[in-house]
Amino acid sequence: MDFRNLLPLRGSSGLEPDSLSLVNIEYQFKNVKVNFRQLWYIFNMYKGLILLICTFALSGNAFAQSLGGICGRKIQQKKFLKIQNKYATGYSIKRYKGFYLLTIKKTWDKASKPQHIFLVENSLFFPSTCQNYFNIKIPVKKVASLSTTHLPAIDLLGELKTVAAFSNLKFAFNEEIKKSEKAGEVFELGSPPSSERLLALKPDVIFSYATTDPKVEGLGSLISLKLPLVFISEFREKHPLARAEWIKVFGVIYNKLDLAKKKFREIEAKYNEVTEVALQTRPKKRVLIGELSKGVWKAPGGASDLITLITDAGGEYLWSNDKSESTININVEKVLVDSAVAEVWLPHNMSLTKSDLLKNELYKKLNITENISIYNNVSRLTESGGNDYWETALMRPDLLIQDLLKVFHPILIPGHDLIWYKQLD
Repeated sequence: MDFRNLLPLRGSSGLEPDSLSLVNIEYQFKNVKVNFRQLWYIFNMYKGLILLICTFALSGNAFAQSLGGICGRKIQQKKFLKIQNKYATGYSIKRYKGFYLLTIKKTWDKASKPQHIFLVENSLFFPSTCQNYFNIKIPVKKVASLSTTHLPAIDLLGELKTVAAFSNLKFAFNEEIKKSEKAGEVFELGSPPSSERLLALKPDVIFSYATTDPKVEGLGSLISLKLPLVFISEFREKHPLARAEWIKVFGVIYNKLDLAKKKFREIEAKYNEVTEVALQTRPKKRVLIGELSKGVWKAPGGASDLITLITDAGGEYLWSNDKSESTININVEKVLVDSAVAEVWLPHNMSLTKSDLLKNELYKKLNITENISIYNNVSRLTESGGNDYWETALMRPDLLIQDLLKVFHPILIPGHDLIWYKQLD
């Protein structure tokens, strides 16, 4: 390319370029080429850092946009300490001076935005530009809960006395909650929860959840009234300890984050201790899970957190190669073939005895009840149909894994009495 056509060059007459000037210009362009090479070399050396900085900047902008305008920009400028999660991926907690920012990443299946909640410990440090955004004064003193799975974490933090209202009290197993119900200290919200009762109660926070659109699930009026709903989405986690780590969410709302961390470390340590014992077992017990329903076998997917528990407790799930994280449907013919090698069956239904289970004639046809140990998760039930397995067990994997190890390899854990499972005979 001829650069003389692009750049004005100084000549001796002012009309024609002299040879010296042309040499200088060409030399300068050679230097520019060298500099570009150097820049490219530097970029390749530090591209990881450069991309990280760019990503951080873009994520910061996205964060500011999702939080909203001036408030988002103000928060973005403040220093914070991020509370690290070891397993849980569904939430984040950032500690600022005088307040926290809790982010629930997915409130329901098709949610397009996360939920941001400011938890204000000292209002003097909370930006005035964020006052109109969802914020809760902590520690909370009065709460409502829409799920029994919230109770174990609240219990571990010693805060059951703060539960003033509950949805479907008949399903709650927790003894302290049942006593409070009889004493008139906990009010029934119904299902869907009554907005009138919540407006009268004025709770500091409503621990909620949603699988599909919250408005479809009866939460539309609560959202319209801007009641303080916090979506607890622990059931979306993919590891048993990730579910348990949601105790930190309750911990920060009660301003007991240090206690929540301590309790979680204890759960994790015991879970890993039992796992180490179970990993030494050979052979693994081959496990069938689920039941027949409407002509198909319903069972947990091979990638679910329950199957992680089964594996860590020394079991081998019959369909562990399945990659689904949710319930799977298996045809009867396949179950007939695969179940022939099963040694333990966990029906996970409401059958209290083997005879109850065999009322379904299809089980007799499958011939899976002859040489197989059957354990069902029905040891802790309420008179009205509540089951503590669904309330507590999945939130206390340190205890549940001990139950499962006792079922699969009882000799390895002689001092443990089954909590949720019982043998059907």
